[in-house]
Amino acid sequence: MDGSEPVSRPFDAGRNGIILSEGAAVLVLEEEGHALDRGAEIIAVIKGCANAFDPAADRSFRHAGTGLADAIRLALKDASLNPEDIDYISACSNATIGLDRMETRAIKEVFGKHAFNISVSSVKIHDWRIFFSFGSSFTISSSACDQQGFVPPTMNYREQDPECDLDYVSIKPERNR
Repeated sequence: MDGSEPVSRPFDAGRNGIILSEGAAVLVLEEEGHALDRGAEIIAVIKGCANAFDPAADRSFRHAGTGLADAIRLALKDASLNPEDIDYISACSNATIGLDRMETRAIKEVFGKHAFNISVSSVKIHDWRIFFSFGSSFTISSSACDQQGFVPPTMNYREQDPECDLDYVSIKPERNR
């Protein structure tokens, strides 16, 4: 930290790290057929998921990213989707230089030129960094935004880091494309 006021700024050139918080999120998943049988409103459908390990990860994250790229590829395959089918990524982006840049590199590796056509934002800034429930929190936030027809902004994003050069949604939400 540089002594300035602690403000989380994912992907921003002036970011200064993680701000920890407390919080919880509970995500209840239901088999689609069961939800349809009982007449439930389906808010979102999880089409694919994956997990991968990154053996090259180091403290600087300069050599990291293969695990994330592999997980994205495997999730796309599990969902029977192509990279061109994706128009929004809810990024992890914890506002540290190493991880934000690693995430950007992994997205570009998987999506190639199409990466620059994908809206990317982080909802993490809205609930700070609730470590163990952020997956549920991200899914709930992203699903709610999609249902309302907009892409959530990455709050406090003002100045582009030259190594984080994707289409980051900043300050104001965008309407879905």
